[in-house]
Amino acid sequence: MPTAASMANSAPWLISLTKKSRLGSLVCSAPFRAFWLQHYALWEHYALKGAYQDALHTEAWNLSVYDWRSMTNEERAAALAARKAQGHPWHRPPHPCQGDGAYHLCAACFEHRAVIGHSPERMAECEQGLLATLQPHAQERIAWCILPNHYHFFVETASLKAVLGALGQFHGRTSFQWNGEENTRGRKVWYKCADRAIRSERHFWATMNYIHHNPVHDGYVEQWQDWPYSSAKAYLDAVGRDEAGRIWLEYALLDYGKGWDM
Repeated sequence: MPTAASMANSAPWLISLTKKSRLGSLVCSAPFRAFWLQHYALWEHYALKGAYQDALHTEAWNLSVYDWRSMTNEERAAALAARKAQGHPWHRPPHPCQGDGAYHLCAACFEHRAVIGHSPERMAECEQGLLATLQPHAQERIAWCILPNHYHFFVETASLKAVLGALGQFHGRTSFQWNGEENTRGRKVWYKCADRAIRSERHFWATMNYIHHNPVHDGYVEQWQDWPYSSAKAYLDAVGRDEAGRIWLEYALLDYGKGWDM
């Protein structure tokens, strides 16, 4: 995934935000800061074992358009056969759970271009637009994070199908609007939307940590609350920094998100 530095040309406003954020201290309590400093470079190496170890989340599920381009005809045929055998769409992320539950939703700009990050105003408009789009279909919008080239939402809904339909319409509207603003008619803006059903309390809190940590992991800021396009500040205000630090330590990210096309 591109870092803040690699996106500087397409989103120069990020430079000042990233530099400014480094003047502050790390988030949460002293034990949390000590853990972060010690383990920041290591957390990706641990494994959230068993989180997605079922037939719905195979290597065929995780294929992206970028993988597809580098595959041989034989590899493509094998991947399609595997997806078809599991009842998955041939070229899209499958949505096997369509009903009531909590879900982690994520969608990326095509080829990870920083289309959302064209300007701070667009970032803010995207955040508010997504919140408004999800409001009629999600009983609760638990957490979210908008980044220059993708977004994450954590929602509880009675109908995943309705949520995905609303997001599809949002993607269509914003593609038309943003391409008009940049005089790029015909440009592909979005690359689908993937979902993960939340399977346990541990999965719930690891998802909360993952979403709020995303801007830090990608190098935009050093503190969760410094990223203005997320629910992190509201979360820290609600649970308190000491409790947020405890949750971070107890529900470590480990390999959460590894291999996703987001």
